[in-house]
Amino acid sequence: MFTTVEFDSHISFRSVKLDSGAILTAENASFDDIFMQEAADRGAVRFSTVGTVVQENLRGRKVTM
Repeated sequence: MFTTVEFDSHISFRSVKLDSGAILTAENASFDDIFMQEAADRGAVRFSTVGTVVQENLRGRKVTM
């Protein structure tokens, strides 16, 4: 039988990638508490959250030849 507790014990994090390029990641058990979701135009979803920036990273492009 499927249970949320069992699922959460195997899945630590949930990530959502939007067509805007944004990637949202949080612990699975608290994702819906951290990121508020509301319907937007044309089937889109608007996510919002509030917090203090504790780390910010930049990543270079992969070069292919």
